[in-house]
Amino acid sequence: MEKPLVPGYIIERVISSRGGSAVIYFGRDISEWKPVAIKQLYPHMIRTLDLLREYEFYQCISHPNITRCLDFVVNQRGEGFLVMEYVKGMTLNEYQNHRVGLMPDDVAKPVIMQLLDAVGHIHKKNILHLDIKRNNIILDDNMKIKLLDFGISRWQNEFQTNWPAFGTLDYMSPEQLQGLNLDKYTDIYAIGVTLYFMLTGKSPFYGENAKMKKGNILNGNYISPKEHYPYINENWLPVLERALSWHYKYRYQSCEEMAYDIDKRINLKKRKHIF
Repeated sequence: MEKPLVPGYIIERVISSRGGSAVIYFGRDISEWKPVAIKQLYPHMIRTLDLLREYEFYQCISHPNITRCLDFVVNQRGEGFLVMEYVKGMTLNEYQNHRVGLMPDDVAKPVIMQLLDAVGHIHKKNILHLDIKRNNIILDDNMKIKLLDFGISRWQNEFQTNWPAFGTLDYMSPEQLQGLNLDKYTDIYAIGVTLYFMLTGKSPFYGENAKMKKGNILNGNYISPKEHYPYINENWLPVLERALSWHYKYRYQSCEEMAYDIDKRINLKKRKHIF
């Protein structure tokens, strides 16, 4: 793959390629030689305005658990690039694969609490993330997370009915699949799916194909976590049930409310893990 020219930066290698829609490079700031991550969308020139929109979201956000956007640059060919802080670590998905699929409570609770704090922050800025998933969460060696990728984010007040469905199927709420008005409850649902994956290593929804899985999501038919992992701490079950409620009005009404409930139910000092 030919390395693009990015004014002020040198690209060294590809970090990841996201399904043909984007590529993330490892690069360096020429002036200070600091490592950075550089994001480019496909097709390059047509998607420059999408990157600019993402850059504008990042300018409203400052939180220790959200990646920092350092720069937005356009080269002579009209190709746009987002320059992000480089976070050394692995995605939550990679971490789970490394840990044989399950996360103990003393890892899951701090991780989900950090995620709730980060998403609560963007909600206060009237931003909806809309693509919260394990592949968009980086975990470093100190078990600190960074939420990334605001590529499909929207302002909370810009939705109308019949909006095209977009997102990642396993994490999409029923209203997101139906193209209905979206709100912070949509992100809370995706946090619930992320937590479910963390605790069981599996998706909440069965489906031999996308159509079948969509049907189960739309009908609220999620698999009991105990079917995947019989030894799950049962105090997690009401948390998952509420976060994954089919109708938004039965979900947690804020990230703060969900965090409070988890903190009350999951006592790490008394809990013994079965592995």
